[in-house]
Amino acid sequence: MDQLNLYEVLGVAPDAGEEEIKKNYRKLAKEFHPDKNPNAGDKFKEISFAYEVLSDPEKRRIYDRYGLKGLQEGAEGFTDASEFFSQWFPFERASQGGRGRRDGKVVVKMEVTLEEIYVGGMKKNLEYKRHKLCGKCNGDGGPKEARESCEACGGAGRATAFTFMGLSAFDAPCPACDGRGFTIKDNMKCTPCQGIGFVEQKMKRDLVVERGAPHMLKVPFANEGNQMRGGEFGDLIVVIVQLEHSLFQRRHANLYMRDLEINLTEALCGYTHCFRHLDGRNTTILPQLLNWPCWKTFCLRGKRL
Repeated sequence: MDQLNLYEVLGVAPDAGEEEIKKNYRKLAKEFHPDKNPNAGDKFKEISFAYEVLSDPEKRRIYDRYGLKGLQEGAEGFTDASEFFSQWFPFERASQGGRGRRDGKVVVKMEVTLEEIYVGGMKKNLEYKRHKLCGKCNGDGGPKEARESCEACGGAGRATAFTFMGLSAFDAPCPACDGRGFTIKDNMKCTPCQGIGFVEQKMKRDLVVERGAPHMLKVPFANEGNQMRGGEFGDLIVVIVQLEHSLFQRRHANLYMRDLEINLTEALCGYTHCFRHLDGRNTTILPQLLNWPCWKTFCLRGKRL
């Protein structure tokens, strides 16, 4: 699966536009739909999965930069990847009964320094975007007379997806119409949302970084995520990402000073090493020579967080 080229699956170039991707998907979905071609389950699954990624600007950006591995491992804060992949590859992701429906979750990465984690109590300002139902069309994407049955799912709003290698089939929301069962004619699409039914909304949120917060900590905020078609809002998940430090390395609740190179004279006769701690204190260490091997490098275990 890691070698799967989603652009080749849809037969488009890497710089293809949204309309070309949609056009090729509809064409291939008709040709390889299991109802018409029962032996093309794997192919149809790949086509649907490719469209799901390439039709979403955020997923496509991550895929272009990191490939499928980036989507799987949650590159750039895309930490809901397990649920996303379970929709198409539940066997491979070992997700029993994984949710296929969108839950409105927004995942945002917030980078913090080791100093901010060590001291704690610092307020961080976070800006992010979420999807909200379009106020002009009430989330319909256009007037009722502009609706036409989705060609990919036949108006059912559901499409057949398959586990990896076609081991079993299950229903999932149709990626072409987002489960609505209809699309909007191009010349009658709502201007603000371009027929999708959702518009972007800029949001702000303050977050206090607690002392000793672990790397990749997930902090939830209820009802501050994307709005779903039913009107309710999903959750905002802030992932705290610890940045690399030039002097210290962190292992759980311990601090380790990075290796210091010393010469033979310093190892034999001793020396004084001064450094600035994470809270701004100037600290001096006097190595205990009898307990330290005469190596060129050493590791200092520091104060617990």
